[in-house]
Amino acid sequence: MKLIRRGHDIPDSLQTNMYLMYKVKEFLRRPVIRISIHGDWKRLERHLARERRMPHVAITDDGKLLGIIIAERVLKLKYDMTVKDALEQAAERRYVVVSSHDRLFDVMARLRDSGASVVVVTATGELHDPKEIKGALTWSDIERISNLPRPLLMSRTPHTADS
Repeated sequence: MKLIRRGHDIPDSLQTNMYLMYKVKEFLRRPVIRISIHGDWKRLERHLARERRMPHVAITDDGKLLGIIIAERVLKLKYDMTVKDALEQAAERRYVVVSSHDRLFDVMARLRDSGASVVVVTATGELHDPKEIKGALTWSDIERISNLPRPLLMSRTPHTADS
């Protein structure tokens, strides 16, 4: 407070880590578009034509989530490839499912411990059908929210017997 009164600029990342105690639902900024593995890109193209925010894309099949193409990769997609090819080339298949009421601190710990790079958010923390997805978070989404340096957020590498 004293530094602020004196006119010193304090970066957001040094002010407080109280954002870690907020619920995950408060940090969901990107929409999630669901596309069947047997479908095409028309739904995504319609979304991009009317929305400015780049979505995460959930690829589904018969009521199951197969993978998520994170927003940063959506722009790099070639729409002449099939959704199945996109799943194989660009989608994250490892994800953690959390409740929209979980605290960001706990979600970051689960994400780091799992080695996954995507958090799928549902109302209950369980995923029985992709229609239950309320949103998704990635490490880059958390980085933008938190203003923390990226090395502090990186996933842990799995430990081997030699280490």
